[in-house]
Amino acid sequence: MDDRSLRSQAVERAYRDHADDVYRVALAILRDPEAAVDATHDTFARAFERWDQYDTNRPLRAWLHGIVSHAALD
Repeated sequence: MDDRSLRSQAVERAYRDHADDVYRVALAILRDPEAAVDATHDTFARAFERWDQYDTNRPLRAWLHGIVSHAALD
């Protein structure tokens, strides 16, 4: 399996495990459900692009919260 496939599987798993939480963070920041959905999708797109920057010694949830915070403000 190539690196892109492994990355895709990892992000899919992260989405299944954390999408609801990421959405709640986005909604708290944006206070707009549609914008929060967009920010959630942007978060996981950015996570896919930057997966090699994720430090596996730190909680994935915290990394995703940082990404969604930036995505919501963009």
